[in-house]
Amino acid sequence: FSNPLENPAPRYDSTSDSIKCHRSATFGPYDWPIKATELVYPEGLERYKYFARFLLEGDVVPFFRTYSKSLLSSPVIMTKSWASLQPRSERFLKSIISQNIDNRKSLLNKWKSDANYLLKEYTEWLPQSYHQEVRTRWSTIGADSITS
Repeated sequence: FSNPLENPAPRYDSTSDSIKCHRSATFGPYDWPIKATELVYPEGLERYKYFARFLLEGDVVPFFRTYSKSLLSSPVIMTKSWASLQPRSERFLKSIISQNIDNRKSLLNKWKSDANYLLKEYTEWLPQSYHQEVRTRWSTIGADSITS
């Protein structure tokens, strides 16, 4: 299989709770081309980057959609090679990687054991005027996500 294709772009699939991408392939000793197929994104750093992006956009947990238009940066930067130049994106990504979170199920499980997981990293993405509101609502995020 090829590396994930940029077009069509990777996406979060809520049904399978996974990041999906298209990959082309070849078959046999003559490398016959096989049409690009949508598959689960391969394990690795890029999958975490896409998960972070889709989480910030509100595709994974509806709570985040509430504030997606107010973010200080576009979530798409999470997938850019220069994202680490922005401290907030680096901290958000490192937190996700350190807990091996690349799907909704693992995120909800983490919130069961640590209700404040990602709160600090997420508020860095928002203007100061939203911080108190988000802190107040954060305790319900896990419960709201389970019913959504």
